[in-house]
Amino acid sequence: MNKLIKKLVIATLIGALGIGAAQASTAYNFSYLFAGKVVGGGTTVTGTFMGDANGNLISNLTNISVAVNGVNFLGNGSLFGSSLDTNTGNWRTGGAVVSFDGTENNFLFVDTNYPDEASMINFFYSISAWDQITTFSFATGLSASDSPVATKNWSVTQANNVPEPDSMLLLGAGLAGLFFRRRQASR
Repeated sequence: MNKLIKKLVIATLIGALGIGAAQASTAYNFSYLFAGKVVGGGTTVTGTFMGDANGNLISNLTNISVAVNGVNFLGNGSLFGSSLDTNTGNWRTGGAVVSFDGTENNFLFVDTNYPDEASMINFFYSISAWDQITTFSFATGLSASDSPVATKNWSVTQANNVPEPDSMLLLGAGLAGLFFRRRQASR
């Protein structure tokens, strides 16, 4: 019986390590309150995305959602994250990067695969190299822009996490071990 318990615990630990190695991206919430230096003062952009953090930067963005003053962009959850090639000044598909403090942002969250498809309805971009942040909706006519960017109005936080599967596996393995140990001691 002891050998069986040891084998179960070892198998559970190996499985948990395998799941931990293939962890998914982290969910983040973001918001920006336009100061209105140009137009649209008091406008708030909020949203979520999945991504991989490395220091101040979050990359590999997916599942992007954006709302302006509580009105969701068309295509929420599947918005595209384009970026600016700062050497050429041209937009490129993919490569969007968000920074926690707003000083290294390079993203365009848009409802089409821009620049490959230019028929966008809504967009929100922040390009730190330009010191500009802008949102626009062709559907509602709402627009807002800040230049320079008020980084104190930029916020990115990790969304509330659900316990990771490997943590739950380890907890389950520990409880199973205690159960079997207690059962063995009562015999």
